[in-house]
Amino acid sequence: MDTKQTFVIIGAGIAGAKAAEALRTEGFSGRIVLLGQEPVLPYERPPLSTDYLQGKSEKAKIYVHPKPWYVGHDVELRTSTTVTAINPSGHRVSLAVGEPGCYDKMLLATGASPRLLSVPGADRHRVYYLRRIEDCEQLKFAFTTASRVVIVGAGWSVLEVAAAARAAVLEVTVLERGELLLLHVLGREAAELFTALHRAHGVDLRLGARVAQITGDDPRQATGVELDDGWPYRRGPGRGRHRCPAQHLLGQSCGSGTEQRSHGR
Repeated sequence: MDTKQTFVIIGAGIAGAKAAEALRTEGFSGRIVLLGQEPVLPYERPPLSTDYLQGKSEKAKIYVHPKPWYVGHDVELRTSTTVTAINPSGHRVSLAVGEPGCYDKMLLATGASPRLLSVPGADRHRVYYLRRIEDCEQLKFAFTTASRVVIVGAGWSVLEVAAAARAAVLEVTVLERGELLLLHVLGREAAELFTALHRAHGVDLRLGARVAQITGDDPRQATGVELDDGWPYRRGPGRGRHRCPAQHLLGQSCGSGTEQRSHGR
C-alpha cells in the first residue's frame, strides 16, 4: 500500500482495534485513524456478561490494547467521536464535532445495537441494555442493592448474566418465549440438558412466556413484568395475565445473533 494513504476505521471495538493491529502487522505504513463513540479504550465485550460483571477481572484486562500501544504503533485513536455521515464517492466522513475527514480506505466496524423493547413501560427508569461498559457498571452496582432479577429472553450473553446474578445470591427468573433454552442453537437434546443445568443452579425458568408490559407502582420505576395470555403459568383461574415482581429486569444482548435488554431497579 502507498504509505501516504489514510485508512479510517469506524468503530473502536475489538474488530476495529484488531483491524488496526493487522494493518500494521501486514506492513501498512500509512495513516490509521480509529474512531470510537465511547470515551474509553477499545475493549472486549464478552467479559461484560462474565468475569468483569462478577468482579473477577480488572478493567485493564478487558482492553484490546493498553493506551501506549496505539501511540507506539502510530494509530490515531479518537474516542468520544461520533460519525454522522459517510460520503463514499468523496471519500469523506462527517463527525458530530469537528471538521470532516478524508480517507483512501475505510472499514466500517461498528457492530450491532440492542433492539429496544416495544412493550408499554419499557421507557421506565432503570431499564438497561447490556452492550457497553457503562451498562455493565450499572448492573454491577444494581446487583449489590437488589435481591431479585427477572430476565427477558434467553440468549447466550443473558444466560451468562443470569449465572452472574445467581453468583451474587440473587433470585433469578428467566422468561423465554421458546419451549427450551437455546433450542434452535443447540438442538433438543443439548437444550434439554442446558435447561436442566440452569434450573439445577436455582434459576426459575418460565418457558413459553411473552411480555405484555413492564410494570411498577411508581409511574417512573420498573418493578415487575406483566405477561400476556400466552403465559403457561397463571396466578389463578380466569386470569389472562400474570405478574412477575422484580427489582431488576434483564433481557437478551446484541452479539452472537441475540439481543440483550435489561431493566433494573
